Amino acid sequence: MKLSETRYIDDRSLPQKLFLIYWRILWILLKRVLPLRVGFLWRICLVKVHGGVIGWNSRIYGSVKIYDPRNLSIGDFVTVGPHVNLYSVQKIVIGNGTVVSQKSELLTASHDFKSDSFDLVKKCIIIGDDVWLSQGVWVAPGVKIANKTIVGARGLVVKSILESGVYVAPTVDRLG
Repeated sequence: MKLSETRYIDDRSLPQKLFLIYWRILWILLKRVLPLRVGFLWRICLVKVHGGVIGWNSRIYGSVKIYDPRNLSIGDFVTVGPHVNLYSVQKIVIGNGTVVSQKSELLTASHDFKSDSFDLVKKCIIIGDDVWLSQGVWVAPGVKIANKTIVGARGLVVKSILESGVYVAPTVDRLG
């Protein structure tokens, strides 16, 4: 079967769809209202009020995209940099002291290209404490990243990193 002949089946309920529409509009309108320092607190409050878990000492920049705040669990002293995409169809857990640098993407859903109906595959992402995802890192659904790990710029993380260390692009091979 050709991909053009497949149909995506959306399994979300109407209340879930309405919440996501409401959240997108609210986030777009309110995420950049205040200056940087006060804006960090404002965005934390927006995420918390809408079901997310996030430490008060964390920083989320105004250009960050959050698909569903209810699927976010972010520790203390975490920085989510400019233009990061948190595609939280499933749970994203980010440990304390972690930095997700600009233009990185954490995607908890993708499509099964082997399926005739191009089914949506949803898996959690778990990132440990004191991790640094450098600029433009792409994290696939179902990945776990160990504490005290560094992933170099433009890294493509498609399988779990279970041992701390420095991993470099393009396929995050371990150095040393």
